[in-house]
Amino acid sequence: MIECENRKRPMNVVEKAELLRLMGHPTRLAIIQRLARGPRCVTDIQELLDVPQANVSQHLMTLRGLRIVDFHEDGKLRCYYIARPKLGELVLQFLGGDYEVASKSKDEVRRAVKRQAQDACCRPSTSKGRTRRDQTVAQALAAGNDLAAHWERVYQTKGDSEVSWHQEVPQVSLELIRKLARPGRTVVDIGGGSSVLAGRLLALGFEHVSVLDISPSALERAKARLGQAAQRIHWIAADLLTVGNLGRFDIWHDRAVFHFLTNPRDRKKYVRLAERSISAGGHLVVGTFALDGPAKCSGLVVERYDAAKLAAEFAPRFTVTKSVSETHTTPWGSEQRFIYAVLRRD
Repeated sequence: MIECENRKRPMNVVEKAELLRLMGHPTRLAIIQRLARGPRCVTDIQELLDVPQANVSQHLMTLRGLRIVDFHEDGKLRCYYIARPKLGELVLQFLGGDYEVASKSKDEVRRAVKRQAQDACCRPSTSKGRTRRDQTVAQALAAGNDLAAHWERVYQTKGDSEVSWHQEVPQVSLELIRKLARPGRTVVDIGGGSSVLAGRLLALGFEHVSVLDISPSALERAKARLGQAAQRIHWIAADLLTVGNLGRFDIWHDRAVFHFLTNPRDRKKYVRLAERSISAGGHLVVGTFALDGPAKCSGLVVERYDAAKLAAEFAPRFTVTKSVSETHTTPWGSEQRFIYAVLRRD
């Protein structure tokens, strides 16, 4: 039974209703889900949810006012954790979560936070005892590829439900590709990461599917999901901007890579590679944030588009034949506006 914190009595219906109203914001529920896995600092939560840090801080203040969460100060950083485990457990059961931390007592969590806050969310990794996962990030940094290191960190520390772009069913992409090509055609998914698209294409009969991503960890996750079927896909771990030759494809699919290219020189490199890689009469399917979509994703600034702006970027060798709008719902319930353009290689 839920009790008032200041008075040892059960909450009445009005108090329960007010508690549910204050908790019922998608971002607050998402914060509870993430804190159930362990303490997190504000910057960590902000990066996980892809929302402004000021908004995260406001929601944390509301949850702390309800005494659902509390924080442990570690130097100048505050690491938040679930302070009302019984209530947190009820929320997680409703949301479909089942994490060990939610079942601990408040005192146990407080003691654990004091011991582990530094390791859980605040301490930078060191070279001594560095894991293989840390080494891949270090190697990318040593090679001067900060972007590769960024995406390695993302895929090594976040599950599919913790990244905003994840789709259980990439419906728009599947429909566009099916209308453009028969299963015998060649398809490459640019920035495919851990997306389920390649597996869905296999299930539809497409036999010549390639996936390129800058993060080897992302590709390994996709392979693990597919099991033996992964052997039927050509996996390419590479930085798109440094690839000289990818081969020839009938369909080039890109959902949410192009909009990260904020430098015009990088966009020209992308377009030139697409020109070399797509067969004459083939098609490029590119999905980006729309003009009213988010200005940042995964902590990185993006370029937003409409169909006309995309057409200008890919002219004159590509012609827009169709555009589709999509409102993507993130795993934690936020909405993001996308625009997809289908361009024919002339």
